[in-house]
Amino acid sequence: MEGVLQGNRLKYILFHLEQRIELTEEIKSRFVFESNTNTQIPVANKIVFKLTSSSFEKSNVKYKIFQNEQIPVLFPISSNDALYEFENNSIIFSDDLLKSAFYLLSGYQEYFSNQRDDKGRFSYNTSLQKEFNFVTKPIVNYYFDIISEVIELYCKKEGIRFTKKAPFDTFAFFLSHDVDRIDYYHFFEVALKWKQFLGLAKSKETKFNILKSAIESSWCFVNPFNKKNPWWTFPYLFSIESKYGIKATYYFLEKDQLHVDSRYTILSKRI
Repeated sequence: MEGVLQGNRLKYILFHLEQRIELTEEIKSRFVFESNTNTQIPVANKIVFKLTSSSFEKSNVKYKIFQNEQIPVLFPISSNDALYEFENNSIIFSDDLLKSAFYLLSGYQEYFSNQRDDKGRFSYNTSLQKEFNFVTKPIVNYYFDIISEVIELYCKKEGIRFTKKAPFDTFAFFLSHDVDRIDYYHFFEVALKWKQFLGLAKSKETKFNILKSAIESSWCFVNPFNKKNPWWTFPYLFSIESKYGIKATYYFLEKDQLHVDSRYTILSKRI
């Protein structure tokens, strides 16, 4: 990702920031976007966002403390640990948090990566989330929290109205289920296991595990006393949702290829 964040990309990230705080014209008039490719002119009484034209490099990522958490900054500029500093009555961000947020929020790494899995999807194994171990941390939220904190600090200093936004008036919980497979023991699944064991189909498992799985699934499939189907979990899900008064949405995968995808049809009686 080369060049400084500008144009529609800058508007994109500010739009998402505006879902958290109100960016009035008065506040935006105090913004200065300072590129390290231009001659830096000292500014006074502004909120200064430093922008970098550097391309993303994993080796350049720097960890800094955000709310007592070690958070990676994808496009660092300053060599010190401070997130922002004061100068000429201005508050200046030490690093390019806007570009760091854009890189993640836009899915930039997924769109431009040449590494794909066997289904043509971006692989988690090559992701920054795995590389820097933040799959469970909302990194962009940490960036936005600091940006919002700095803007609020500046507004209080200057007597400018500052308003936070709540994404919901009340708490909201959206639960959905993607229904891909509904039968653990299936004729075509058994056939696939034996084909993998014989080397007629690809598999990343060891021959021993493939054979074990093939024998187990074959026996359970032909055993007339076997009623267990660990993938038919609708009764359990319905009971949990009913217990807690949750209305969930179920997305069923329509069958569009032979023996691929869902292996069921939405017109079947049980569905």
